[in-house]
Amino acid sequence: MRLVGYIRVSTGRQLDGYGLDVQEKHVRQWCREAGHRLGRTMYRDEGRSGTLESADGPGLPTH
Repeated sequence: MRLVGYIRVSTGRQLDGYGLDVQEKHVRQWCREAGHRLGRTMYRDEGRSGTLESADGPGLPTH
């Protein structure tokens, strides 16, 4: 199955330890281990609350 990735952090403090780079590495590793292909796109929301409507989050397309 071909997938897209979505990673996010909602606060600057999350950038230390489990930030975007670490999350992306884990997503890519999981896809390989599960036998899936990750497309070229990795959507990223940096410093955005998870309570925002999807249209308010810049990382995900709305169409």
